[in-house]
Amino acid sequence: MAKIFKILLISALLVFTSFVVCPSVLAQSDSGQATPTLQVTGECNNNGICESNLGETSNICPNECGCNNNNICESQRGEDRSNCFNDCPPSSGVNPPELGLYIKNLEVGKITFDSAEIFWKTNREAICNVYVGKTAEYEKETISETEVSTNHLVKLIDLSFSTTYHFNIICKDLNDLTTQTGDRYFTTLFVISNVNNFIAVAGQQEIFLRWENSSDPDFQLVRIVRSETFYPPSIDDGDILYEGTEEFFTDNNVEILKTYYYSIFAKSKNGSWSSGAVAFAIIQPTPVIPLVVPPVVPPVTPPVIPPEIAKLSLKDFDFYSEGVKLLLVDDKTINVGLNENLIISIAYEKVSSGYKLIAELAIDKNTFSYLFAVSQENTVYSTSLISPELVQKYPLTIKIYNEKNNFVYELEGELSVFKKPEPFGKNIYLIWLITHINIFLFILLLILLLLLFLLLVLLLLDDRKEKDENNRKKKNLKIGK
Repeated sequence: MAKIFKILLISALLVFTSFVVCPSVLAQSDSGQATPTLQVTGECNNNGICESNLGETSNICPNECGCNNNNICESQRGEDRSNCFNDCPPSSGVNPPELGLYIKNLEVGKITFDSAEIFWKTNREAICNVYVGKTAEYEKETISETEVSTNHLVKLIDLSFSTTYHFNIICKDLNDLTTQTGDRYFTTLFVISNVNNFIAVAGQQEIFLRWENSSDPDFQLVRIVRSETFYPPSIDDGDILYEGTEEFFTDNNVEILKTYYYSIFAKSKNGSWSSGAVAFAIIQPTPVIPLVVPPVVPPVTPPVIPPEIAKLSLKDFDFYSEGVKLLLVDDKTINVGLNENLIISIAYEKVSSGYKLIAELAIDKNTFSYLFAVSQENTVYSTSLISPELVQKYPLTIKIYNEKNNFVYELEGELSVFKKPEPFGKNIYLIWLITHINIFLFILLLILLLLLFLLLVLLLLDDRKEKDENNRKKKNLKIGK
């Protein structure tokens, strides 16, 4: 019985030692599994909702899309009067009245970096709830209407930029009939970072361009476009000089005393382009000693500033960094961390069409310029830049040019760059904790091995003593005989 107890004790010690030695004890993985996002590319996902934005059509997904002529108007299938007259008949004339409640003309518009509007109609007066979230659980908020109507509009605010939001609209009419859109989604505006420190330096017979590519993981390449009238506002507006991933280019096709305007755009892997960084240069002729002629000073005509431009201030602009909206301090200062991507935007309706905006950041003796681009839905003008790597204040100017590329107005501010404190956070604490746990487990392992060795020695001594006792008994037995 004693031997069995000893064997069990040794086995328990060995098993416990194996757990101590195994590193998985220190970091166990989460047992939960990520649920992949279902995407459709010309296939049917059979979730009961016709999702045209995922490529589902009545041809490839007849069970979910198109008119099924079952005398029920089903908006989740995309049925309405225009494509499914039998199921969604008009309420006037000789046709039977509409029995079902359905949603139509669903649109998501005025999408900005942190807001959007959802518009829809119902075939008759109804009251609706809109459920919104970053997942199909709609965890962000629920927006409830207070009055019945056929035209519906909700405004979503305080959204995160470059983020996909899901929503579902559920409506009920005065007869307690209900309908819903099913899961729909949209994505707030995405901006890829412009290149950094773009400059143009005139040589004797060429112009040297250099820059620093974006560190954005979605960065793919850059394109340089040149014009002799003004900075090219888009990737195709001018002569395309270069496309690739280098950080320098030499323009040899130039003439003396001509002004050359350059815009460089960064392209992301999903095909979108940055707003553009800009620079210009003029090749000067070889200096000669000119005759001294009194200069003729032309009269200075101040630019005519339209009232809608003159009333603009930096408070009309929004500033974002690392997904957070920044507050404007003293109506002119933006506090931002070192080497962070700064996005500057202004609502489209605040600037008349045809005007061009350029942000200029002065760093030491250099001034770096960045174009504002209009979003695809004409909701905002925006640009992006990388904050400097030194802690100090930098002049930031936003200049406005008219449709003839003439300067008309500027707003002066400053970029106050600060260093974020190094957090004594979870990572440092975790390293400290793991290190001390490893030391403790190593000492515990040594103690267990020592106990195991002592136990083995005791077992050997016990066996030896038992053998000696048996030999002594045999010897006494022989003597007795």
